[in-house]
Amino acid sequence: MTISAAQLHHVLPELSAPVGGVARKVWCQDAETVVIGFRGEGQDHRILLSASPGASRAHAVARKPVQPSEPPAFVMLLRKTLVGARLLSVGQVQDDRLLRLDFDRRVDAEGSRARFALVAELTARQSNLYLLDGEGVILGRLLPGVASGGRSLEVWSPWEPPPEPPERVRERAWEDALGLEAMAADGSRSRALEAHLVASAARASREAAGRELLKRLRRHLKALERRVEAVGEDVQRAEEAAAWRRWGELLQSAYGRAVKGSSSLMVPDYYAEGMPEVSVPLDPTLDLKGNIERYFRLYRKYKSAEETILERLEAVEGARDAAQAALAEAEALIAAEDEGPEAIEALAERLEGQGLLGRPPQGPPGRRGEVGAALPYREFASRSGRVILVGKGGKANDTLTLKVARGNDLWLHARDLAGAHVVVRLERGAEADEQTLLDAATLAAHYSKGRRDTLVDVQVTRAKNVRKPKGLPPGMVTVADARTIAVRIEEARLERLFGGQR
Repeated sequence: MTISAAQLHHVLPELSAPVGGVARKVWCQDAETVVIGFRGEGQDHRILLSASPGASRAHAVARKPVQPSEPPAFVMLLRKTLVGARLLSVGQVQDDRLLRLDFDRRVDAEGSRARFALVAELTARQSNLYLLDGEGVILGRLLPGVASGGRSLEVWSPWEPPPEPPERVRERAWEDALGLEAMAADGSRSRALEAHLVASAARASREAAGRELLKRLRRHLKALERRVEAVGEDVQRAEEAAAWRRWGELLQSAYGRAVKGSSSLMVPDYYAEGMPEVSVPLDPTLDLKGNIERYFRLYRKYKSAEETILERLEAVEGARDAAQAALAEAEALIAAEDEGPEAIEALAERLEGQGLLGRPPQGPPGRRGEVGAALPYREFASRSGRVILVGKGGKANDTLTLKVARGNDLWLHARDLAGAHVVVRLERGAEADEQTLLDAATLAAHYSKGRRDTLVDVQVTRAKNVRKPKGLPPGMVTVADARTIAVRIEEARLERLFGGQR
């Protein structure tokens, strides 16, 4: 749930408390949220601004956030520009979900001063933070910009507010705007708003997780019910096998009477008392001999497979019953509103491990050479931001190396050991920096049979030097022009890589 215009209006006095103070700190709470610390009149103040989709908000906070090890470039820009600047004003733009903070700071030793503004657009899916210069030109943005209402939101273009809302809502009472207690126990509207929005976001997350879980369970159950029906038809055919043999034998007495193109033939039933004539169905595209052979072939096929078919029916019925029980368990858990989203996620993980969710939903098919939702690789980011791709198995390694990788990309693999193919994305003419190379080599060593060794030799070459001669098993390739580096697996490096896994 995002902040409303009325809620923003009612917390504006608390957001304005630092006016006249100096920005001392800029923290990065997460990739979509920043906190700015101010000092003024002997007091500390902190303002949180979040552009998180579906949970955008602005309010005062009491505590310093826990920061990621590598804040985004926009946070570094804010630190460079705003730390030491004086906060001149805090205002709501157009009575909408737009917050503007204006700053003034000295920019050189001669005492020259410059103006800056930080604008928070808190409009649901298009939320973002923009740093503006004194002329209103965008110097940076927290998230990639998107065109909105005919506006260009690219860096170095002028920032313009979106169209004004159709009605003003600032006159709404605080209780109506918030929907629950007017203030927190300490009298802070920001604290009440934060609790309200966090709880709303948790509910939304729980509901989304529940919907997705039920959707997958019902889809899997429906597929199992179709399989039960299909196997049941095979059982029925197996039970009819004796009739097919009987028809084949009866047709053997009809040579010279059957005409190709007929759909049935009347023959004496030698197995019945009095030998009454019965109608035997025919395939009109076959002659009499072909129809006789067809019935005997069907008899042999289903009679020999009868035991297997019954076992398959028992197995698929058991899987269907387990899926029905899992669906009932999930529905009961979701109905228990005191359970949080983590309980639903834990159940989903358990059911996934038990094979009760079927295949994960697939994305739309891509163009030739592109990979859809079921990617054959894991994606990591190196310390310098390079994309590193790690194959998930033999066939996936082949797909990554031979179809996904470009010729100039860097290719790595643990030497003389079974393991994952690793690819570092590189532009034409680019080289991997030392830390990226070590990151990729560490992943190649970690995803190999030598992951517990003290040192692992890793081959490094360009992807264009890797070939797969015909007949080699999945994952096995030939490599030319490769060099070898010895890698020691560092736990700290692995933790950083897995923390940035995409």
